[in-house]
Amino acid sequence: MTNTVYHLHHIVPKHMGGSDEANNLVKLTIAEHAEAHRKLFEEHGHYQDKIAWKALSGQISGQEATRAIQSETMKN
Repeated sequence: MTNTVYHLHHIVPKHMGGSDEANNLVKLTIAEHAEAHRKLFEEHGHYQDKIAWKALSGQISGQEATRAIQSETMKN
């Protein structure tokens, strides 16, 4: 029997002004969480969602995600 791992996802991301309130959080599987960030990136174009999508879907490592965030932060 496999245990499903869940993440809490901010419906309105914190980088877009979302809060940690219960009504802004939803429990998703890792694959669902990655897909949610992909959709957010495609809709709004925020680098935070692109990095989250790529990290959650295994396209980049945690270390690569950290470097990408640091790089984007330095640009802005």
